[in-house]
Amino acid sequence: MLQYIDDGDSLTLDGMCIPKDPGNRHYDEALAAVEAGEAEILPAPGPTLDEVAAGKRASIQAEKCRVRDNGFVVGVLWDSDQSARTSYLELALRFQVEPGFSTRWKASAGVWVEMNAALFAQVQAAGTVHMQAAFTWQEARDAEVSAILAAVAAGTMTDAEARTAVEAVSTQFE
Repeated sequence: MLQYIDDGDSLTLDGMCIPKDPGNRHYDEALAAVEAGEAEILPAPGPTLDEVAAGKRASIQAEKCRVRDNGFVVGVLWDSDQSARTSYLELALRFQVEPGFSTRWKASAGVWVEMNAALFAQVQAAGTVHMQAAFTWQEARDAEVSAILAAVAAGTMTDAEARTAVEAVSTQFE
């Protein structure tokens, strides 16, 4: 018996994609074969558990990056994207060479401050806490996904239960 796979927009048989278009000769032949009992139409297989877990981890990674790059507050909002982090490194080097250095500094859009070593120390400490919180959150979510996959491997959770559990892992930073 022939088995067509229905992916929603088309049927597939032995690698041949048949658009679901009445009047298309191949599609009409497929429907006739099903009606005659010579073929069946099966739903397309869903993603594997590993693919579901990989998708969840990608969403967790994206949320960590969003949070990491979204800024933090020390009196005012401070940028924390890649460009800002590079600028902070350059400024740290400047303060090592010239501790008394002071300059106007853009903390975030429209916010300018007088940056000196004392303020930089506060910003650096808060930035470190901010970054660590984002990475700690990501590590905890990754551990949840790993524990689910381990439970399946140990035989204490079914694939269906694992899929539900993986989907329930939060991708929103709290």
